[in-house]
Amino acid sequence: MAGNNALLFDTDVAFASLSAATGLASTMLLFLVCFFASVPITMLMAYVPGTRTRQLYSFLTGFVLLYTAFGEGVKHIYMPAMLSYAFMALAPTHCGLLTWATVFPYLISVHAQNASGDTWKEGGMDFTGAAMVATLKVISCAVNYQDGTSIKEAQMTPSQKRLHITKLPDPLEYASYLVGCGSLLVGPTFEVRDWLAFCSKQDVWKDKSVTSKARIPGALCFGQSLVWLVLHLYLDTLCPLTTVDKPFYASLNYPSKIAVMVACCFVSRCKYYFSWKLSESALIFCGFGYAGEGKWDRISNCHPISVELCTSGAKFPDHWNIQTSLWLRYYVYERLVKPGTKPGFWQVLMTQLVSAIWHGLYPGYLFFFSSSSLFFEAAKVLFRWEKAYRTRSPAVANAIVALNTVLTVVNLNYSALPFLLVDWAPGIHVWSSVSYIPHMEMLAICILGAVVKPPKAPSAKKSA
Repeated sequence: MAGNNALLFDTDVAFASLSAATGLASTMLLFLVCFFASVPITMLMAYVPGTRTRQLYSFLTGFVLLYTAFGEGVKHIYMPAMLSYAFMALAPTHCGLLTWATVFPYLISVHAQNASGDTWKEGGMDFTGAAMVATLKVISCAVNYQDGTSIKEAQMTPSQKRLHITKLPDPLEYASYLVGCGSLLVGPTFEVRDWLAFCSKQDVWKDKSVTSKARIPGALCFGQSLVWLVLHLYLDTLCPLTTVDKPFYASLNYPSKIAVMVACCFVSRCKYYFSWKLSESALIFCGFGYAGEGKWDRISNCHPISVELCTSGAKFPDHWNIQTSLWLRYYVYERLVKPGTKPGFWQVLMTQLVSAIWHGLYPGYLFFFSSSSLFFEAAKVLFRWEKAYRTRSPAVANAIVALNTVLTVVNLNYSALPFLLVDWAPGIHVWSSVSYIPHMEMLAICILGAVVKPPKAPSAKKSA
């Protein structure tokens, strides 16, 4: 793989010996250097005085980190951002729609041209991940400005009331929001309204003790990230993703194959836990992660233990890639629901398809996100039955919870493997190896939920 000509050096030359020793691609090594450097660099922002100075520091350090990691690839971040800013300045009441119509297709073209999935499979790193996060930020900022300039607050949804902005951010505010705190390296996305309040020390950041209070939770989060990194590096030697391609896997029975799927996916998730927790620690150290009332989860992107012990697929988005899940809810799912109507399977499916395309143009992504719509719907059916029996028969309700927990583990990891394998043939191979049984099970639950309604909860009134 060709090295990334970042700044004044070629990564293949600069990291040749280290790459040979670790087996990691030079682009990945450079990215990791920038990623770890983002923690102390972001931490220092807590001690930068003045709103404008903080914004300037955030923009300059964020840009240097991005350019060092991705070189000329940053143009694919700034070009759509500048286009969207022009829409906000010239057509504020339609800027959200115009941004959606241009910036999202631009990301699709970037995916098509760069084949990022192949790069990641080979152990490399390119700018498309940063472009994905930037796309979320650019769209949310434009949509929130369109809401603030075209909708009366009385007509807004609760999320629109909380997130809309009525004043166009100036160029420095916008640039610092886009690349602030090195957040484009792995995410997460965050809201422009929160960012501007943080930089100006408004809202919960009026508390001058936030900086000193951030040290312990920041250190704990940083420590968690290292634990997940060590776990991934160790377990990947025992159960790599390629295990499902080994001859012995084909000879296993159904439960054993599912167990291998669960193990392979867990090893891969550890890598995500490491990345997101490291990024979160930087945001906590600088104070931006403060949510008020002693909580530091404003920008949390995952709850690893809750993911692994999730009792229902319906709860999964609350714990995994949280900020992207919220973005999809606010800017896709809720806006597909007509006023006065309830959301259904169609809104879930369309939201998941947007997520699949956002990730890239690979069959594995489409396989996972289309299947996850079925996964969520089946989990909702079981939850409705569990809720109906909670007061009627707690034992039955507990049995449904146990069943839902087991099926969540099976269905989640079964559905997720094609996402990790990326391509068509490996994804179909791993699903066909278990005869698509989880798919049939999820579909059967959805059909059952449509045909057989759960009993109504008993009346609260009791006869005398």
